[in-house]
Amino acid sequence: MSCDIHLMPESPSTSLSTDSGTLQNRTPASGDGHRSNGRSTTRRPRNRGIWNTLWANFKSEISSSSGDISTLQESDLDQIVSFLLVPFSLEKVLLFGFLTCLDSFLYSFTILPLRFVRATYRILTSFLFNKTIFLQQSQKIDIVKGVILVGTVYLLSGLNASILYHNIRGQSAVKLYVMFNVLEIGDKLFCSLGQDITEVLFSNNTLQKPIRLYFFIIVSIFYNLLHAAALFCQMITLNVAVNSYSNALLTLLLSNQFGEIKSTVFKKFERENLFQLTCADISERFQLWVMLLIIGLRNIVEISASSTGIIPQSWKGMNTILGAFCGPAIVVLGSEVCVDWLKHSYIAKFNKLKPKVYNRFLDVFCRDLLRNGLSGQTNLTKRIGVPLIPLVCVFVKSTTQTAQLIISNHSFQIPTRTVAAFVPGYDDGNELASPSATGYGSNKSASALVLEYATSYMMSTIEISLYLGILLAIFAIFVLLRLVLGTMLLEYCFHRLDIQQFKDAKARQNPVSSGSGKPFADERVKGERKGGAWGLIDMGDGIREEVNKLDEEDKEEVEMQQKNKKKYVDLQEVERFKMVAKRIW
Repeated sequence: MSCDIHLMPESPSTSLSTDSGTLQNRTPASGDGHRSNGRSTTRRPRNRGIWNTLWANFKSEISSSSGDISTLQESDLDQIVSFLLVPFSLEKVLLFGFLTCLDSFLYSFTILPLRFVRATYRILTSFLFNKTIFLQQSQKIDIVKGVILVGTVYLLSGLNASILYHNIRGQSAVKLYVMFNVLEIGDKLFCSLGQDITEVLFSNNTLQKPIRLYFFIIVSIFYNLLHAAALFCQMITLNVAVNSYSNALLTLLLSNQFGEIKSTVFKKFERENLFQLTCADISERFQLWVMLLIIGLRNIVEISASSTGIIPQSWKGMNTILGAFCGPAIVVLGSEVCVDWLKHSYIAKFNKLKPKVYNRFLDVFCRDLLRNGLSGQTNLTKRIGVPLIPLVCVFVKSTTQTAQLIISNHSFQIPTRTVAAFVPGYDDGNELASPSATGYGSNKSASALVLEYATSYMMSTIEISLYLGILLAIFAIFVLLRLVLGTMLLEYCFHRLDIQQFKDAKARQNPVSSGSGKPFADERVKGERKGGAWGLIDMGDGIREEVNKLDEEDKEEVEMQQKNKKKYVDLQEVERFKMVAKRIW
């Protein structure tokens, strides 16, 4: 039995037109109703003009009911809300970090001098009365810190701010811009080196070996001198910028701040990276605030000393003391705040992070503060990376020069009646009385010299006493301010710790509803897979074990990431100048 196969030629309507570059749809046969499902196919007519084709396309676009219509999903809404809420969560962390830096800064002016005097007094009494005393490690550290501060300030006093200011002011704007960037990079390098020197200096092995201790004290003084000189030059450069007669240099400095957005937002950030960046922003904002405070005080003194004022033309509308102090600060600090908001908001947007991630950063800071209490917060300042001792030395040198200007411009006038009450022969007219009135007729010249010397000595003594009284009053105010600030920070940390422990207890009771079965579920925008158990905050016993309970999906992802040798770092181990990722901020 034979089977004949007949090949039917394709009709022109069902062929592929290769010369025109368009795909012709095949016309289904009459028996292929199960393929067509009652729908007509689209074919391009051969003899259709260009205008008919355009009109057909226009009608298709107008009457089309299908297409790529994007719908707002829940993850998109969460991402928008997170983008808007990041600045509020960020400012809460930055404000807490700023206050802790201010607390440590005030500690160096108030509590540390008292502790230094107390430890020095014990050493002097032991030498005078031949007593053997044993200093505690904290007292040794206080003495070493005091020696380093005094030595650095003494060596730094050789820098003349006026000469340096005019030399920097004579340079072009581009040179000053490059100089400011170089000093900023040098500041970060010095900070990293200074932390290592400080750790070695205050270690037990160094404190117990005198020769090694003296060597590292000299090294620390030399380092602090270089770092303080770099910060001082950076402050003078910023002073030239804010006091310039044109806004060119100030615009360059502001553009440098906005350049941070380009270098950060288009990169992948993990929690440890974002934590280091937050620490860097805290340190940068505090240093900028201290420098602007010094510049503002200097401008106020200069304005009060001259009748015309030194406010530049760019601030001519605010030629007052308030304008001198607030004008540059508002522009520089305001731009810094805007840059931080944009930077962190876009980092959270691109990396699918919620504002709750900053709460974990705040928990780390609170734990550091509770470990140290009111003892200078060494761990916290080390984690943030604030160059505390060089910054204190710069502030002392600058305020000392400002105080000298105040004394030279505003000498106190002692009333003559006060002097006349103690010195005989001194009348209200600030002239010596007649010899007949005083009874010194036989020794007129000698009496006049004695009275003049006594009068000048009395006035100098009263003036020095007034200055000492003002200085002691200011010192007492700063001590009170530091105690109040430290107490408020401790109360806030205890309150936050209580809230966190309550949440942890609730999560252990009901881990499913609280979402603790998946780590960082509340920090990620929905739809984003989370991997690994890094950055945990151990706020209570057993909370780490409870949070580390992973489901099957997370276990597979963790195993895959462990195969790729991806290491997840606990935020408690992250510091600003510790290489835990691809970059140090």
